[in-house]
Amino acid sequence: MTHWVRPALWALAVVAGAGVAVLAGVAVWGDLDTADRVASVAGASAALLGLVVSVVALARTGQGDGGRRLHAGPRAVVIDGDANRSAIGEGSQVVAPPAPAPPPGGRRTTRPSDVSAARDSTVVLGNATDSALGRNSERRTP
Repeated sequence: MTHWVRPALWALAVVAGAGVAVLAGVAVWGDLDTADRVASVAGASAALLGLVVSVVALARTGQGDGGRRLHAGPRAVVIDGDANRSAIGEGSQVVAPPAPAPPPGGRRTTRPSDVSAARDSTVVLGNATDSALGRNSERRTP
């Protein structure tokens, strides 16, 4: 969540709680005709606010703001998936039997909208099972 979303949600919860208290007070201490009118205005206002929030959320989703940003520094390794039985990093070695075959259809993921891979970096956007990544790394089977 961005830095302003959490306080905005708390403010909305406080305002909603105050609104419920006011509606209950009008229903108890006022007449039912007034409570009915206040509840109608409050319901229409809440519906309009919900419409605005949903349109804003849909517009932001279409721009790709919901994805992660992956930035790999020099000689870094970033993997967005499984890395079982892999030799990762400079000079690493793994001796293990091959991993079982993945299930049909694979793993579906949402890919990040921005990836930066600097000089000497390795970025794998998916599964890196049974791999050797990095300088002088070695993956062997017994």
